[in-house]
Amino acid sequence: VTAVTFGSGSATLGTATSTTLALTTPSGTAGNVTVTVTNPGGSATTSYRYEGAPTVSSLSSSSGPTAGGASITITGTNLSTVTAVTFGSGSATLGSAASDGTTLVVTNPSGSAGAVPVTITNPAGSATTTYTYVAAPTISSISPAFGTTGGSTSVTLTGTDLDSVTAVTFGSSSATLGTATSTTLALTTPSGTAGNVT
Repeated sequence: VTAVTFGSGSATLGTATSTTLALTTPSGTAGNVTVTVTNPGGSATTSYRYEGAPTVSSLSSSSGPTAGGASITITGTNLSTVTAVTFGSGSATLGSAASDGTTLVVTNPSGSAGAVPVTITNPAGSATTTYTYVAAPTISSISPAFGTTGGSTSVTLTGTDLDSVTAVTFGSSSATLGTATSTTLALTTPSGTAGNVT
């Protein structure tokens, strides 16, 4: 072999036998190129793909529970050859990727409450975005602990991680959420039937 080209770029030839040829690829633009192998008797072709570093435009969910196990779709480019995705120091489980490299499904690991960097890596480089682990709320008290069946009673919950609460139910009925901090949540009770509810 006297020459090998990757698209319009020439490879550096290395050791050759009648059945193998070692070489070093030239630089190229992300995408598929034709590899042309030439010797005095003619030429043969095959294909090669230059992979660009991944980019990330969005996550299907930017937050979730500290237990992990959430299926998250990453949208971006050059994701079909991703070899690793980490959430903070924890490794995600890789799932299916679109053949055009625009989406990749992963299952996130468990993590501690708070924002962590998400790093997506393929052979050409890496990209980062952010994911927030949210701790489950706890309740230490409710005041007052009773109200009329007509509802509309102002109630304050005390506990932890209450500033990210998305819903509170009294039995099967939804309360109206008010002001929240990490340790308190004000709400208005729905109507209900006389008796204890959870």
